[in-house]
Amino acid sequence: EDPRVVYREKTGEYILLYTAVQDFHNGTLSAKLSMATTKTPSIKSSWVRHGPVFPDIPWSKSGALMLRDDVPGSPHFLIFGDSSLLPGIQMAISYDLKNWDILPGLFLEVRPDSWDSALVESGPMPLRLSDGNYLFIYNSARGGFPSKKPGYQFQYNIGWLILDGTNPTKILQRSDTPILSPVLSWETGSGSSLALVPNVVFCEGWERAPSQSNPDTFHLYYGGADSVMGAATLRMRSTPSN
Repeated sequence: EDPRVVYREKTGEYILLYTAVQDFHNGTLSAKLSMATTKTPSIKSSWVRHGPVFPDIPWSKSGALMLRDDVPGSPHFLIFGDSSLLPGIQMAISYDLKNWDILPGLFLEVRPDSWDSALVESGPMPLRLSDGNYLFIYNSARGGFPSKKPGYQFQYNIGWLILDGTNPTKILQRSDTPILSPVLSWETGSGSSLALVPNVVFCEGWERAPSQSNPDTFHLYYGGADSVMGAATLRMRSTPSN
């Protein structure tokens, strides 16, 4: 589950990060962030599984890979996690995409009494903005939204970060309000709409869609109520500095 795909132009490879789940048949599960690669993604047999990214961690999910082939000497960055073990998500670095070092502390924490208070979770890979910094999309949840699903009372929202283009470990700005919240019937799962999990918008893929009027335009692809797939256009606009 939770697939995120990055194309590596340097090698012509597609890199898939996904969650592999193991059932120990004693009431416990183990979810491990795993990697697979191919140069021909439409051919199923061409995919090569490389196993868990962090084999010693009992639970890891949702990896957003930031390739840095365009910056000589820089490591690649991986933002990962779903706030299950820690109250936030982490960042790791690697020079070969095989051996990863997890940086100390949390990269992004949940915020009490906010729309991202219950959890934060990595979205798709960060993408460059026209000013050289990165835009990173993250998923989040808050409680207080009772539903027909037994024991479930969460609402998932989508937020954003601006990361420093020279030092991506540095967060320059974090969204005060979500860019997407479930409001349409197929997002909230209301009425006759199918809803495996109600009140969910959850982004795992996006791409640049620059225009003459705005180079920082993107197409987002996201899940609605864990049942259907939707698309949205995101246009960034700059604000005058003081």
